[in-house]
Amino acid sequence: MATSDIDLTEGSGVKAATHTISEDAVTKHIQRVNINDSAGADILGTTADAASATTSVKAALRAIATALGVTALDLGSGTGGTRTIRTMIDSSQLDPTVAHDAVDSGAPYKMGFRAIAHGTNPTAVAAADRTDWLANRAGIPWVIGGHPNVITKSATIDDADGAQTDASLLTIAGGLKIVVTALSAICASSNSGAVAVRIGFGTATLGAASEAGTAGILLEGKYAASGGNQKGNGAGILGIGGDGEDLRITCDDPAGGSLFVTFSYYTIES
Repeated sequence: MATSDIDLTEGSGVKAATHTISEDAVTKHIQRVNINDSAGADILGTTADAASATTSVKAALRAIATALGVTALDLGSGTGGTRTIRTMIDSSQLDPTVAHDAVDSGAPYKMGFRAIAHGTNPTAVAAADRTDWLANRAGIPWVIGGHPNVITKSATIDDADGAQTDASLLTIAGGLKIVVTALSAICASSNSGAVAVRIGFGTATLGAASEAGTAGILLEGKYAASGGNQKGNGAGILGIGGDGEDLRITCDDPAGGSLFVTFSYYTIES
């Protein structure tokens, strides 16, 4: 609806002086009321006034305000008799004064989802556009774990490469951290012996093995031919390195075959 002005001049049910009301009130918000008398009188009056048969204009405006959820009218200071009406949140619906860890009070707001059937491919939107929050037809939210830019890499260590000590699988600069979401180390079927493997975070070296435990180690074991280990599935966080720490490996020579290391990760600012 286009915005226009309604002039309420003096007459039955209207206070003396001319009052200008923005018609935006009938859409989503009562935005502004210009009161041209120097006293800055409230043309909406009081609840008692609104109930009076002689104040039909006030009653109608108050009914619009109620329908739009206006529960408080701020007619504070202004120039030329101009006053602003603000839409206030009903305190029975949300209490912003309840602090973290304080006793809960008030009714919560509900959040709506848009239902889509299983097998439906949601319509993509442009980057930075607003999107719907989606749920299945039973109201269960569709959620994918992980990160929007998970990268998967694979490294192969052959017999010809020999044993590795603190070799870097992934190098980053200071100010960044590596977040690993999945990791596997698998030995080739042609390996002639078991291969000891340690993979973890370190700026230059991996922490030494210790009975008390070593921080930053993601995978450790000794695996025969065709053996290995898989940790994580990419949907959660397996481990987070320190600032500027590379992802590193120490392993035996995979004699007669190879060692295959695959990992998924993303980087995040420290």
